[in-house]
Amino acid sequence: MRAGHLSLLLALAAALSGGAACGDDATGTPDDGGPGDAEATGDDADALGEAEADDGDGGDVATGSLAVTVVAAEWPAEERPPLAGAVVRLDAPGGGSAEQTTGTDGRVVFHGLAWGAGTAAVTAWHAGHALASRVGITEADGDVVLQLGVPAYPPADFVAISGRALHMADERHELLVSASIPHDKHAGTGPAWTIEVQPGRAFTIVGVETHALEPPPSGRGVAQAIDRWTVLDHPAASAPATAELDFDAPVTPTPTTIHGSFPIGLPAESPLATGGYGYLWATTLGSSLTAVLALPTRVDISADGTAFEFDGEYLQLPRTPDPLTVFAITRPATGERSVTIRDGWPASGAATVAFLDLPALRTPASPAARHPLHDPIAWSASDTGVEVLLQVVRDERTVWTVQAPRDATTLAVPAPPSVADVAGLLGTGLLEGYLTLYRRDASGRYNAQAARSRAIVLEP
Repeated sequence: MRAGHLSLLLALAAALSGGAACGDDATGTPDDGGPGDAEATGDDADALGEAEADDGDGGDVATGSLAVTVVAAEWPAEERPPLAGAVVRLDAPGGGSAEQTTGTDGRVVFHGLAWGAGTAAVTAWHAGHALASRVGITEADGDVVLQLGVPAYPPADFVAISGRALHMADERHELLVSASIPHDKHAGTGPAWTIEVQPGRAFTIVGVETHALEPPPSGRGVAQAIDRWTVLDHPAASAPATAELDFDAPVTPTPTTIHGSFPIGLPAESPLATGGYGYLWATTLGSSLTAVLALPTRVDISADGTAFEFDGEYLQLPRTPDPLTVFAITRPATGERSVTIRDGWPASGAATVAFLDLPALRTPASPAARHPLHDPIAWSASDTGVEVLLQVVRDERTVWTVQAPRDATTLAVPAPPSVADVAGLLGTGLLEGYLTLYRRDASGRYNAQAARSRAIVLEP
């Protein structure tokens, strides 16, 4: 197949931004008797009758507890404030369930758990947010934090900036417009453009004109010409505004060219090793990984099939202390991908990077087959020490996240809280599930490595 460079970039970049942060670890929160601790609803959260089986030797004595804190993870904000009024459902070890509502500290505590009887799962719901679950919880995990994102993207308070690109080399070419702060970028043919940006912050608009070239004969490469870059400083916006990008501005930026390669390093039987396309670009942490400041002019598989070789260029904006280079291998036909992010601007030479392999789905045997939403999903993985997340997606928006234990190879989406507006959030049609294996950066602010499966068709 022929992969368009712009469609590749948009599909890959979309996975880096928007929605709740993936997989922040649970943090210890002491049982301080806060407002959420005593607000049980439905079943008695302090006496889970179904879970209180005492076998006489202490193995299943129902004296355990589990504290859960619910926080808002509303992209692009890095703050995680507690959510009051969130309803948390517990599926207890050995059976039984209970629900509580969080107080002002976003916290609830469930008592009377028989940890010896198995694992627990918790799910939180709050109006206007996506559902969030964590499954496979053991007593050793300690307290749990559930992060609730907002399905809408871009956020409702983002501001539209619109305009035209002047003096394009050819208005039939493709135009990519991004910004130095969190935003929803523009990509399309012709000079008209619109982006939506985070309000209240001054920013730089970055425009680049490109056009596609004949792809390399290997069938696993992409090629494009980068005509020109241009930039425009813009004051903070609080209402829709217009601006003009001019490729003939008195001062236009000069990009830096690069030539190098990055290894595949995956098992020989991996679908990405046998049929994947390579790609790379640069972004920034300050833009929440939405800026585009580097593009390839050519990426192709090496003669020995062990690496991708690239040519390209990047634009080093002033006052950019946090550049990141993104390397990716993807199968455009299926949406499967593995992405690695490295600190710094792109560089010439052989890049030292490593990719996670895709999860190999076992159940369902075919991702295209309709799979009941709450039935178990199983897979195998060639990597260890990886976090596991299932994203349930409706109309390209994440509506439910399910975090499984590290190195898990199976999970099931638990039941939601009884008061959750499931029909309003999930709808009544088919959903898509994406299984992601990942490792966080040392700072915990983004996924340094992530491999995502093709879509699993889920039936509510």
